[in-house]
Amino acid sequence: MTKMKNLPQYSNGLSLFCLILIHAIIAINVISIGAQNLSADQLLAQKVQELNIVVTAVEGNSRNCSALLRTCSNTGDGCSRLSCYKYGTQDDTNYQCLVVDNNPDCGSECQDRNFDFTKAFVRRVDSLNENIAQTVCTQRTLDATFINNNISTSSHLFRVFLGSVDGTTRIYPGLDENCVDDYDPRLRPWYLESIYVPKAVTVLIDSGNDMRSKIPGFLNNDTYIGKAMNMSLEFLKTLTDVNVNEVSADLVNIACFDGSVYTPLMNSTLPAKYNSSQPFSDSLDAVITNGNINPSATGTAADAGVAITKAISTLKSIDSATHLKVVIVLVSKFLDLSELNISSTNSDVNVFVYNFWPSGGAAQCEQPPIRASSEQIPSDRFDNPLYAMLSYYSFLAKTHTALIGTQNIDFGQQYPDYSGVDNSTLTLSKSAFGDSGEFLGVVGIDFFQKKVEQQYYPMQFNSIVTAAGTNPPITYNSSLIPSLCFNHTDACEGQLNGNNVNGVCEVPVKTGDPRIGCCGECKQKKSNVVPIVGGVVGGVGGLIALVIIAYLVRPCIRRRIEHEKKMAASPKFIFTGPEHETVDQGDTTGNFERRVSPG
Repeated sequence: MTKMKNLPQYSNGLSLFCLILIHAIIAINVISIGAQNLSADQLLAQKVQELNIVVTAVEGNSRNCSALLRTCSNTGDGCSRLSCYKYGTQDDTNYQCLVVDNNPDCGSECQDRNFDFTKAFVRRVDSLNENIAQTVCTQRTLDATFINNNISTSSHLFRVFLGSVDGTTRIYPGLDENCVDDYDPRLRPWYLESIYVPKAVTVLIDSGNDMRSKIPGFLNNDTYIGKAMNMSLEFLKTLTDVNVNEVSADLVNIACFDGSVYTPLMNSTLPAKYNSSQPFSDSLDAVITNGNINPSATGTAADAGVAITKAISTLKSIDSATHLKVVIVLVSKFLDLSELNISSTNSDVNVFVYNFWPSGGAAQCEQPPIRASSEQIPSDRFDNPLYAMLSYYSFLAKTHTALIGTQNIDFGQQYPDYSGVDNSTLTLSKSAFGDSGEFLGVVGIDFFQKKVEQQYYPMQFNSIVTAAGTNPPITYNSSLIPSLCFNHTDACEGQLNGNNVNGVCEVPVKTGDPRIGCCGECKQKKSNVVPIVGGVVGGVGGLIALVIIAYLVRPCIRRRIEHEKKMAASPKFIFTGPEHETVDQGDTTGNFERRVSPG
């Protein structure tokens, strides 16, 4: 038998150069061959189609919620993975390392991050409410929709997600977060874009004695008026800032009433501003501490009716042709609409009455001649105020959809991605609705500037922005305003399979390490292969070039194969230590700079 010659031994530097050259040329040609003829309009149309597929899936899951609840569990295929590190996996088997703009959990200069393309991850604002578990369970099959439609891959990174009305987020591909702070999708630009309607709103708070009583079953001496204040301040965060849309900024004021005393916190209805909650907060604090108002012993429906009439009158100067008019009322006892004596001359104002005290009264809705609803807030939503006002936000989403048309997609302004993937992100978004017209949430797909320009060279991100910007702007039209009536009947008749089922995958011990998200060398690598190579060696010429290069560097390939065989035989990296105290792969010193991400 003829003895094989030993392969020539090249230096590590030469091997590395060969490897980088091969990977760069292959990557450039794959992208060039697959995407060189794809225009910005075509890419945008492709993602719009995928977005509509996800919206359809969300709405279908809502219809099939009973079956999905029965098969939901805390293990296996019946559960969903929380994105928080402490609920995470201990090994990096399913992760793929990609370059990002910033990975704050892995050092100040880290630009590599692990993504999980095998599943979506979930974040929750309110983990105690049973309805949150319902959302997690009924939408878990979205993972298959994300994956099967190739909406995002390691070679073409986009992020697709559902922000639900209860504050739950399902996002793909999965990305570990430290969850120090809550992530509320309902306050994100893309969510607000898909429920945006130019509006003038007066929030009316009952500040009488009944509202100052302690809430049964709540700790820390919580009072109804304290919850109403928090609800009002959280509501302010969902308004369109004058700095975002100077022409159609939302207008707002807050007023309190106690018996026959009506006290506006500001002299007039003002354009919303980013920091507008602070002056309102100071004024509400004064009301709660009884600095400005002496609470009466009792309040009546007649008093509430007079206060609502005054609140409506403050909106008369607002042009109905440019702004939707809304009055939100937060009161103690259930108010029957027939007792409020709202004049039919105010038919252009939409009144939402939310009652804190349990009364057993059925939700009411009237229109025409007036447009008003009255309902009781479930106590398990007191600490999830945007969910407590679901009927109002559902009305906004329906109105927004009526104004832009069901086939249109929303394109918001560019903004920094929350997770640090890119500092310039454009999101496509669209609202999803249940069979009864109830608002389910907003579906979105993120375009990242650097990823678009790298993955679809020579396409420029601005061409995507320009193509998206051709959508017609929202023009308010009062004749298109839908019904404000909300179906409070839960269409989902199924139940969770057990009292302790929340749809979140259990972990034996919460020892996930934030450094599971670290990968590569945590710094962006520079390449000597400039992007123009993709254009030069694209198509057939690129394939010929690949053959020639492969012949020239075949010794490198053989050497790399031998190296990968050895690597495959080596033990898989696993985090074995306690939380935050393990050593990263490749880090033999244990030195680590701990940084807190935005959560």
